[in-house]
Amino acid sequence: MVAYPARQEGAGPTASLLLVVLPMMDIEEVHRMLDAVETVIDRLDGIKAEQVSLDEVGDLCFVLSELHDHRTAYTDTGPSLAISPSVLTRYVKFHPTYSTSEARLVARRVRSFLRSQDQATRERALPDTPPQPGPPPPETKQDPAPVLDIAAEGWRYVGPSGDLKAKILALSSLLDSIITVIEKSNQPPSEQVLTQLERNQLIVILETTLAVLKAPMVERGLLAKLRKTLGRTAAKATEHQAEQAVGSLAGLAVERITDLINSLW
Repeated sequence: MVAYPARQEGAGPTASLLLVVLPMMDIEEVHRMLDAVETVIDRLDGIKAEQVSLDEVGDLCFVLSELHDHRTAYTDTGPSLAISPSVLTRYVKFHPTYSTSEARLVARRVRSFLRSQDQATRERALPDTPPQPGPPPPETKQDPAPVLDIAAEGWRYVGPSGDLKAKILALSSLLDSIITVIEKSNQPPSEQVLTQLERNQLIVILETTLAVLKAPMVERGLLAKLRKTLGRTAAKATEHQAEQAVGSLAGLAVERITDLINSLW
């Protein structure tokens, strides 16, 4: 598709331009027309007379006639050449004489038009360039999957009410708080108490313990494993003076788990 300026002066009172939509033309055909128009322009540049005959501009008339056959010269459905229809009609109908200055202007506008079509034809002929593959997306580092082996040591039944049930509810609330603090921590790795693997393992044990504490029975081995893991976490927080909230909650949870184990076994 080729678009010309909105208005061109000269060559008739209705020399406004439309959006060009040219039917497919062979590039050799466009080049042949261009060569013919270039020859006419060279010939007209050497003429000083005010009038020229059909012999001097016959090739230009033939080109305009062919463009008309392509419905590209001055019809409403084709592109405009910025030349009034009345002027174009005289060339398409091969009038015997023409104004020299007018013929030069018409020839140059036809040449400009054909050059635009040459470019458009070349672009249509180019194969579609496949999109170049971009850089591969950065690999997303997956959190290491925790591998845990916790041996069961014994189960104890916990009634629906009483002191043991209150202790379990308090411990569950504390463990849930520890999970929240760990998951919302935005400390840089260098200031974290636990490695990413250790954090993942601790969360798994905490969530598993919370699920078990909701059941009518509790398991000693799981509680002992959680107490040991939380004890290490609290010790690291004290040693490195980092993530004090996690360390304090872990230390308190160790005391609550010890009290619960002693109450059950």
